Order: sequence, then structure tokens, then C-alpha cells
Amino acid sequence: RGEEAVLRALRWLKHNQGEDGSWSNVDSTDANAMVGLALLCFLAHNETPASPEFGPTVEKAMKYLVSKQSGNGMFGRDYTHGICTYAICESFGLTKIMALKDSMDKAVDFIIKGQQAQGGFNYGYSQERWDMSVSGWQFQALKAAKMAGCTNEKLDDAITNSLHFLKTQAFAAGGSGFGYCGVPGVQGTGAKWTMTGAGTLCMQLLGQPNAPEVKAGVEALKGVTCAWAEGNNAVYGWYYVTQAKFQAYAGRNPKEWAAWNNMFSKMLIGAEILETTTNNVKLGHWVPGEWSKGPVYTTTFCVLMLEVYYRYLPTYKQVEETVVAAPEAVKPKSGDDVIVDVR
Repeated sequence: RGEEAVLRALRWLKHNQGEDGSWSNVDSTDANAMVGLALLCFLAHNETPASPEFGPTVEKAMKYLVSKQSGNGMFGRDYTHGICTYAICESFGLTKIMALKDSMDKAVDFIIKGQQAQGGFNYGYSQERWDMSVSGWQFQALKAAKMAGCTNEKLDDAITNSLHFLKTQAFAAGGSGFGYCGVPGVQGTGAKWTMTGAGTLCMQLLGQPNAPEVKAGVEALKGVTCAWAEGNNAVYGWYYVTQAKFQAYAGRNPKEWAAWNNMFSKMLIGAEILETTTNNVKLGHWVPGEWSKGPVYTTTFCVLMLEVYYRYLPTYKQVEETVVAAPEAVKPKSGDDVIVDVR
């Protein structure tokens, strides 16, 4: 049933995509970020510009993002840039389209230049505070860049700094999980379950799945529950928690994974809004919620959660466990380029 829900949602996204490649006609939330999130959903399903059903949708989304990137590599505000860089890196990793490599290189360089000396990130890439929520998207983008084969000479140092930040500042004093914000150089306090999910996942994917902070984070997440409530759904937090639990439990502790899986998957599938086109194509989406101004935001997060079982994205895999001082380099994949004009 989860795969059926995903396909209905991907078809809804395809059906509602504008000619320019965006979803602005159905969701007025940040346009570039919504394209980035939607593109991640298709890539996670192993859809590329060569895919029979979704190829044109994917290609238009890629073209849109490349066209919206500024000369300095930025796609928009901090959250937007992290999400779009994540999507562009995954796009290049999956297709090896060279125009995407150029976009990736510029976007990743912008993130690295905006990283604080202590490893965190803030709104506007400023220096006076760190923000775990903003940082989480930059970390996911950096990991995606590494797995896609980005050759920026400062990428490994940026990942090392990211892990140092997660261990020494974002991890709340008292060992209860990861906090939301703080001052660079000072350990934060007041762990939040949403940010504990984010910090735990980022450390898992960046090569520290067995770190004490990760184990503490996983333990803290045991108390998190989820239940659909119209207009008041924490899909942003559930997105991180689902992946963190999957990384920690799948194949290792089936009982704990089943407890969360049975809760969140049934909840999401049951909340999907169904419709049928005149051509008898079944579509599905989720109602707007949290900070969104339309259904694309909620729909993409729900799809990414339901895709957790089989996501094809290279960054979903953990790198080999590393010490913080020296993450192991990841070599680019070999293979022929897919020739698609995304300029």
C-alpha cells in the first residue's frame, strides 16, 4: 500500500507541474524549494529524464532549478539553497549530466563558504548564531555532494567541521539530544525531538552511526509518536525521525522499526487525499500544514518518508564509519553520461 500511495503522489505532482517546471500554480510556498523537494521524491524513486512515465517531469524540474541559480551559485535563502543543492547533487549523482555538475559545484562552494568556523550554519549564512534546522539541509547537501563525486578541495574539511559541530555544539548539554539554536562555540541546551531527529540522521549519514550522540539521539526518539491532525502535522520532524529510526533499526532491531513503521505509514497512507483524472489515473496528495502555503510541501515530505524502504538516493546510504578528523573520500561512480539539455 505504501508504494501505491507513493505512485499516486508522484502522478499528482506530474499532473500539477507547470510548464516552467515548478509547482507555483498549486503551492505558493517558496517555489525553488518546492521544486527541490519534488525532484528529490522522483530521484528517490529512481526516476531520471530517461524514465518512461516521469522523465519529462524530472527534466523540467532540473531545468527549472538550473535556470534559477544565480551567478554566485545561490538558489535562494538558506533553507532553499540547502534543499536545492541537495536535489542538484542527487540529480548529478544519478544521471552524470555535466550541466548539473557545474550547478552542483557552484552551489556546494557557496555552502562551504557560508559555513561557520565551528561547523554550523545560520539564517542568511550569518555568523552570530547557529541554527540546527538550517544546518540540517546544508549537511544533507554536503553529504549528497560527497556521494555524487564533487571534487571541491574543501568538501572533506566542511564535512569534518559539520560532524564536530554536531558533536560539540548542537548536541544539547546533558545528553538529551540535539538542540535548535545557540551561539557559535558554545554547547547548546534544550533538546527538541525534531532537531534530535535531524542531528541524529545527519551524523548517521555523515559516517558516525555509532557515535555516543547518535545512540543518545536514537534513545530519545523512542518516545516520539505521530498521529494525523488536520492542519497541525509535524511532517518536517517526522521526515527526520523516520529516516533516523530506519538507519538505526532496519535489519538490526526489527521490533523497534516495526513499532514506528506501523504507526507512521498507516497514518500517512490513511491521510492521503485521493482523486481520479478524466483518464482514470489515480492521484494522491496531502493537505497543507505547518508553514506551507499549499500541498506540495506536505506531499513531498510524506512521499520521502514512504520511500524510506527503498530510496535510490546515494546519500541515503551511510559512508563507511569514519573518525571525525578524516572522513573517507568517496570516488565518483563510473558510467556513461546521460545526455539531456538542462540549460
